Parts: sequence; C-alpha cells; structure tokens
Amino acid sequence: MTGQRVTAGLVLLSVFSLGAFVGVFIDRHRAPRVSAGVSPNDIHEAAMAELRDELGLDEEQIRQIHLIMANRQQLVERVWEQLRPELVAAMNEVHVEIAALLRPEQRERFHAWLEQRRLEAVIPH
Repeated sequence: MTGQRVTAGLVLLSVFSLGAFVGVFIDRHRAPRVSAGVSPNDIHEAAMAELRDELGLDEEQIRQIHLIMANRQQLVERVWEQLRPELVAAMNEVHVEIAALLRPEQRERFHAWLEQRRLEAVIPH
C-alpha cells in the first residue's frame, strides 16, 4: 500500500511539473490572451530580467536574444501545433489514471483542480 502511495505521489508530482512547464511554454510562446492576470509579454520580460541577472547579460545580448526569439516564433508555433494534440492526449491519460487511484471525494476535487488549471492556461485543453 505504501508503495502505491509513493508511486501515486511521484506521478502527481510529475504531472504537476509537466503542467507547470506547459503553462510557462504556453504563456511565453503561444497564449494570445492574458493568463491569470499576467500577459505573455510580462512573463517574457520577467524571464529576460531573471536571465540578465543570473547570467550577467549586457544590453546587446538581451537585444540579440529578443531577435532570436522573434525570428523563431513561427517555428515554435508550428512545432507546438504538431505536439499539442499528443501532449493533451498523454496528459488526459495521466489524469484518468490518477483519478482512478482517488477516492470519490478526492476525484471530485481533483477534477475541479484540473478545471481551474485549464482556466488559468496551465494545462492545455
């Protein structure tokens, strides 16, 4: 029983991590709308500020990184459109498997939690 709980915990952690990664990707590269009150541009600028501080980037490096990202935007969008259906299907399968492990009241809260994440564009739908 404890092994199942550890496995379930690890699965949940990996799903949440994947959801966070997907959410960040969507916000930075794909979302045309404001997500959770923060625009994709704000998230991009915050990430650039973090990189600038972490790596000690100068203004020319920042300008060039912006150009690289702008030049690759269409590629990112094309790849995302190809991967999105498979990613959504895989995440849905994970959600079904997790829900099967939960008690009814937990399952209901889990589905509500997933829906909230979808509304916040953290989990694609």
